Amino acid sequence: MTMANEVILIVDDDVLMSDTLGAILREKGFSTIVAVSGSEAMNLDSSLVPEVALIDLKLSDMSGLDVIRELKQSFRHLEFIVITGYSTSESAIEAMNLGAYGYIEKPYNLNHLLQMIQKALEKRKNELALVESESRFRQLVEKAPVGILAIDVKGSLMQYNQKSLEIFDFEPDSLVQGLNVFNFLPFIQSGITGDLKQCIYEGRAAIYEHRYQSEKGAEKTIRCNLSPRLEADGSVYGALGIFEDVSGLKQLESHLKQVMKIESIGMLAGGIAHDFNNILSAIIGFSELALNTACDMRQEQNLNEVLKAGSRAKNLVKQILTVSRQGKTEKHPIEIGLILKDVISFLRASLPATIEMKYETSGEDIQIFGNSSQVHQLLLNLCINAGQAMEKSGGVLKIRVKKTKLDHDIIGNNLLPVSGRFVNISIIDNGTGITPSALEKIFEPYYTTKKKGEGTGLGLAVVDSIVKAHEGFIDVTTTIGRGSAFEVYLPVVDQPADNIDEIVPKKQVGKGTILLVDDEEAIVNLYTQVFESLGYYVEGLTNSQEALRLFQTQPDFYDIMITDMTMPKMTGDELAKEILGTRPQFPIILCTGFSKNISREKAHKIGIRRYLEKPVEGATLAAIVHEILNTPL
Repeated sequence: MTMANEVILIVDDDVLMSDTLGAILREKGFSTIVAVSGSEAMNLDSSLVPEVALIDLKLSDMSGLDVIRELKQSFRHLEFIVITGYSTSESAIEAMNLGAYGYIEKPYNLNHLLQMIQKALEKRKNELALVESESRFRQLVEKAPVGILAIDVKGSLMQYNQKSLEIFDFEPDSLVQGLNVFNFLPFIQSGITGDLKQCIYEGRAAIYEHRYQSEKGAEKTIRCNLSPRLEADGSVYGALGIFEDVSGLKQLESHLKQVMKIESIGMLAGGIAHDFNNILSAIIGFSELALNTACDMRQEQNLNEVLKAGSRAKNLVKQILTVSRQGKTEKHPIEIGLILKDVISFLRASLPATIEMKYETSGEDIQIFGNSSQVHQLLLNLCINAGQAMEKSGGVLKIRVKKTKLDHDIIGNNLLPVSGRFVNISIIDNGTGITPSALEKIFEPYYTTKKKGEGTGLGLAVVDSIVKAHEGFIDVTTTIGRGSAFEVYLPVVDQPADNIDEIVPKKQVGKGTILLVDDEEAIVNLYTQVFESLGYYVEGLTNSQEALRLFQTQPDFYDIMITDMTMPKMTGDELAKEILGTRPQFPIILCTGFSKNISREKAHKIGIRRYLEKPVEGATLAAIVHEILNTPL
């Protein structure tokens, strides 16, 4: 039998009355369940769910009020209408206190009863809709990706969700209904308490961000969206706080700012590097020439100081280009242990006796694909920084090397999970440590905690740039007064290490005709003097187009060409292509102060024999020319 949507329970020990009423209700489209005693009503099949119960107040086995009490336990949303022939004010009041919808006396008007039943059904329907709405809202709040806290004007906690526990690292039982958040320690630490009070007392919505340290020690940035909870008359009865952990977003913002800063520095560095290296070439080159003819000790000392300053400037330009990701990096398989031995050898001679060094390694050969001079520089910078952290009180500098395997790990300045085999190089000191404010900035270019004149602020910026250029990452842990640990991770390779150290022979006399092209007249004059002093004939030009015309008139007259890269009208690589089109095996040396448009690989593809970065010392250039002219193809 198919039952209608509305099921009416009739509880009356008058069988004739209950049967008659049941028949009338069924005729009206209702389904009915009839019980002729209180006990029968309380033992209903649980699969039968009535929506409205019509209960006689006086039953043969018990009071109708007791039946109502029992049925309320089984059927939460059941509506009750009390029917009685023995009405008293006390019984009516008690029925209403139990939640009865209506109270009707026998003999009743049928239409009146039907209207009461219909209204009771509507009330039940509205209540169920409200319950469902509240349930959906509760699920929405509970599953929200933000923390939600609701408080009253006194600060008592009225509502919260699971995300609140996660954001503030609260224990599951630390938030309880009625807890006064104004006295809750973590809020006081973070400053959120004052904002909540201001929201309640002034009735203003606001958005704040707070640095927050949980009881577990986690540093977080919490964004708080606070709004007052208002009565219909506009009075404030509490506050609603929506909290979001934006620590990751702040890290990304910081990373983006750093990238933009590096990009700006890169544009500046690229713009000045070429001209600056040309100037340095002249300063260093002419100082070397003057040193060869110095007539007394004082002149030698002065010229050596100029050369020393020029060398420092040369290294500074390289550092700026490295930090700005503008420098060219030639990589090979290299043995990390050999580089560390050189670093340690240097440190033993330079660190004070108050600093003890410890080197821990598994003893196995570990190869990475990298640039040996850059890796040497990054390790040396980290070790020197560690030594400086301990220079006042002394301590232990520990260098530890081991292979490690990562499986979707996020470590240090690496924002994405990585997998694979890495060499982990740890530089550990027990010095002064790094303050939290400084820790956020240590890899920024030109940031330094040293006194003026004691550092450029490029050391750790260079380290960070080199690590990233080698597809690695770095992690830093530190404690004030107890020291710091810098953990460098670089990908390992299985290729054998190359011996890439070049030994440049001393300047040697030679013979041959050199076509020298550079738009800087000082550079042309410098190298002309260098090579003419060694026995070469030099044709020096500052115009690349003129040099091409001169070469094409007598292509067999010249033995080698040395050319700058960045020149007006025709660049060095364009000049090389034209000349090699006439003499395919003609030896060409390309020198560049800095250019985005050329690299060692591109130069070799063109057919250029050697690619050199300015400033190039005269002895080095002369040795390379001698080697090329005396090495058969």
